[in-house]
Amino acid sequence: MAVQIYNINILLDLEKVSLGGAVSASPMLLKLMQESLNKVKEDNPQNKLGAIVPCPELTVCKFRNDANLLGAWYHFKNTIGKNNG
Repeated sequence: MAVQIYNINILLDLEKVSLGGAVSASPMLLKLMQESLNKVKEDNPQNKLGAIVPCPELTVCKFRNDANLLGAWYHFKNTIGKNNG
């Protein structure tokens, strides 16, 4: 996951990445993900050539494990729910 976050950051120059769903329920996740992201950055050939690629700040979503449920409810409410009155 750290490699994907790094790749997306290269493409979009992100300031912050919020992790949600079941993975965000683990207190160690944020620390381990930050360590993995830093390792990916150090091992990247661009970094060894002197390119400056800042890493985004990692956080967990406000709704943590309930993020997927709220997203599903929002989708239902705004698509299926509208059609049924």
